[in-house]
Amino acid sequence: MTKEELLQQYAEGKRDFSGADLYEAFLSGANLIRADLSRANLSRANLSRANLSGANLTAANLSLANLSGANFSRVNFSRAVLYKADLSGAGLYGADLSKANLTGANLTGANLSGASLSGTNLFGANLFGANLIGANLTGTGLSGAQLKEVIGYSPEVAAACAPSLRDVTPAGTRTPELCEAKMLEWSAGMLAKLKSGTAKGRPDWHNKTETSVEALVLHLFAEIHEFFAAGGQAERMREAADVANVVHMLAEHIGNDPAVAARALAAAKMVRQTYVG
Repeated sequence: MTKEELLQQYAEGKRDFSGADLYEAFLSGANLIRADLSRANLSRANLSRANLSGANLTAANLSLANLSGANFSRVNFSRAVLYKADLSGAGLYGADLSKANLTGANLTGANLSGASLSGTNLFGANLFGANLIGANLTGTGLSGAQLKEVIGYSPEVAAACAPSLRDVTPAGTRTPELCEAKMLEWSAGMLAKLKSGTAKGRPDWHNKTETSVEALVLHLFAEIHEFFAAGGQAERMREAADVANVVHMLAEHIGNDPAVAARALAAAKMVRQTYVG
């Protein structure tokens, strides 16, 4: 199938392109939202800055593909092959990458928040500056992976929580209790950092009369905007850390209170309608 045939048929309403042969196809910036490309051959294809949110790429071959800056939010990549694929700066929020092969892939600055990496092979992958907040790393193979400056990931937490990381923690020492303890330890470190900021004159976000959940939601949208507006990698890293901090503040602020959670959701919808449309 040629690039022109794919885009023409998509424009006409077709969504099922399962098994299509798109080897070396140039699809940079293409809009393929919710397309079914399961088992498709996209090796060496160029999908940089393309929008495939909600698409099905189950068992697809994307080896050596250029996927940089593409939108893959909530895409199903389960059992896909992404050997040495370039996913730098890609949006993979909520994506299912379970049992996918990302050996040697470039994921620098990628947003993997809320993604499922259960049983995923990331051997030798570069995750420098990637966002892993809320990602499922159960059974993830991270041997030889570059994890410097990763957001929302702690080797200590992973060693306690991911049974596949035998090279990090001796067998038999990973227990649910240790996993929870390490998560709490990491969380406590984040809280200490935030409290330190309060002590230096920043608003006391713990005080619900001083800092409302609505204010935190607005603050979060502002930080996200700053992240996408950041010019260089170093600046993006700083802004990403700020986003993570505000997310942590919100989680602490809401706690287990459904009423506060409802207020946060209502505020997010209002901000989105006002500033995003």
